[in-house]
Amino acid sequence: WLTATISFYIGVIVPILNWKSGAYKCIAQGEKTTRGGLDFCREGMYAWYGENLWQWIFGIAIFIIFIGCVFPILIYTIDGVKRTDKVLIESAQTLGADDKTVLTKVILPSAVPPIVSGLKVGVGIALMCTISAEMIGSSSGLGYLILTATNLFDTGTTVVGMLVIGLIGLVLDYVFGLIEKRVFW
Repeated sequence: WLTATISFYIGVIVPILNWKSGAYKCIAQGEKTTRGGLDFCREGMYAWYGENLWQWIFGIAIFIIFIGCVFPILIYTIDGVKRTDKVLIESAQTLGADDKTVLTKVILPSAVPPIVSGLKVGVGIALMCTISAEMIGSSSGLGYLILTATNLFDTGTTVVGMLVIGLIGLVLDYVFGLIEKRVFW
């Protein structure tokens, strides 16, 4: 939820403040360079938390999930806000709507479908990042189970763990599919 909240607010602010394509390009470049680029997490989190291992393990898991999810949700939100029809905005302003009303009654409702799509992508990435975080620094969870089973050459447990991850992904996709059907009017 932290990632979705931060992405939502930044994604709404960037187009409304009319920051030109430089901010958008910076965000898109950040997304490209951090996707899968979690190599720096171990050193960065160690430098941040020092010797306190439990804070380090919890911090790296949250950090991995945050970095993995923030940019897709942010890009979808920015795109949704930028695609708001200018005629609708100008019509609301002509009818006397102030900036807050235009934002809450015109821009945000028109941006909801792309935001929900971004959340759907973000949930899938969060699942992958959660498994990665469990593999890097955890002593429980599916990622840890799969990594341990792989190291012990227990193919059956490894396959079952991967199937459970796939099942969780299918359930999450189904739930967000239902949400999308309600949102896309």
